[in-house]
Amino acid sequence: MITLTRLNNDELIVNADLIEMIERTPDTVITMTTGRKVMVREKAEVVIAKVLEYRHTAGPILAKAIAPTHSEHFGEQARVDHENHEIDRDLSHNGHYAA
Repeated sequence: MITLTRLNNDELIVNADLIEMIERTPDTVITMTTGRKVMVREKAEVVIAKVLEYRHTAGPILAKAIAPTHSEHFGEQARVDHENHEIDRDLSHNGHYAA
């Protein structure tokens, strides 16, 4: 969510993920994926910067929250295979094992 300002100076909180398009008519017009249009005081570049900041901040948090762990997605054997690969990689870097 990003905070913007309506033309009458009222605060508006917008779901940044639902922004479809930003137009520069003399005022900035945001078209949402729902078809709703909102006019705001902020310049298009400011809205874009706020969206990018939101995605930069929220993206890793959301990705971690919804992404399955390796073992949840591929099962216990995948976790064991991954651990064995890590051991092989560590040994090959230390010169004790040649893969």
